[in-house]
Amino acid sequence: MRRRLRVAALLALAASGQAAAESPSDLRGIWSPDISCAETSLRHIIGANTLEWRDGGRRLVLAEVRFIIQADRIAMQVRRAENGESPLRPGDVVQYRRVPGGIRPLVIERDGTSTDIAQVRVMYRCRR
Repeated sequence: MRRRLRVAALLALAASGQAAAESPSDLRGIWSPDISCAETSLRHIIGANTLEWRDGGRRLVLAEVRFIIQADRIAMQVRRAENGESPLRPGDVVQYRRVPGGIRPLVIERDGTSTDIAQVRVMYRCRR
């Protein structure tokens, strides 16, 4: 219930035009739980207005997103998606949290339900 309220608050901020923008420059880049950041590892690639998930060298999804930043919370509202093996749809909200040294995926919100993606370890910025 608290997550839904938090997402609703983030979406309300986005609708009002506050706290929504391109991704901050400190988020842009390649993130992976694999410290060596191998091409075949799980990777979340964050652009100015995109989110791409790759695993094993193949694309899982590429989405055009709108960023909603609130303190240590990072929400990405999907505007359009080119799906591979992990479908995202327009309106989905993907949430991350800033943690010491990286970011942690949390949930995907869709139509009032959430899918937990927090089992993924902390993702570190790739230095390549």
